[in-house]
Order: sequence, then C-alpha cells, then structure tokens
Amino acid sequence: MTNRNPWLGLATYDEQSIREGYKFCGRERATKELYSIVDNNICTTLYGKSGIGKSSLLQAGLFPRLRADNYFPVMIRLGIGETKQAYSTTIISAIKSAIEEAGGQYTSTADADGTAEEQLKSFFRTTEFRDSSGE
Repeated sequence: MTNRNPWLGLATYDEQSIREGYKFCGRERATKELYSIVDNNICTTLYGKSGIGKSSLLQAGLFPRLRADNYFPVMIRLGIGETKQAYSTTIISAIKSAIEEAGGQYTSTADADGTAEEQLKSFFRTTEFRDSSGE
C-alpha cells in the first residue's frame, strides 16, 4: 500500500489489494450468504447494476473464503473487451491461465472441433487438473 488510506475507493478490491493492506469491510453478510449459495449449488449467477461491487464481493470476499476451503475459484468475464472469442474459448483460456498462475498443471486431450458446447464438454471430460503439489 503506497498511501495511508486503507480504502481503495471506487477501484475493485481483489485478493492482492487485501494482501497489500486495503480494507474490504461491510460485506461480511453478503460474502457468507454468497458462499452458502455457491457451496450448495452447481451453478450460481451473480448479477446487478454496474458499480455496486459485484467484482469486489467475488474477488475480495468470496474467493479467499473458497480458497480456504480448497475450492479453486476462477474469474471469468464473458462479453468483455475487444476480442470476439467464442464463450467456450474464453472459459477454457481463463481456466488454463488461472491454473498456470497458481503453479498447477493440466493435461488435456480435448477436441477443439465441434460447437462451443461440445468443446466445453470435451475440455472438462478429458482434462486432468493438478495443483502445485501434484494433487
């Protein structure tokens, strides 16, 4: 943290900003409720107006708690940016990048042909994921 202010203001909080000493406060109840939803459901969608703190809630609230319970959260943003990639490509790329950044490994025999849905199914069905310790 380069200044004495413990708040990021309007910037998005994430795990790195928390490690740097910035304070992410006041969202404990929302974090707990979202954790319960994610922990008990195979698919969860978080949506809301721009600027209300969804990304901060995920990255600074939910993700550290999930990691503490041996989950591997991956931030995937669809429809953002200049590239016009298929959603399947965006999802697979985000997962591979997150695994590499964490020091993990993946081995895939996924078929890159077919529809986006078929590509995703093939990726998850044929890919072996390992953490940095080989587990």
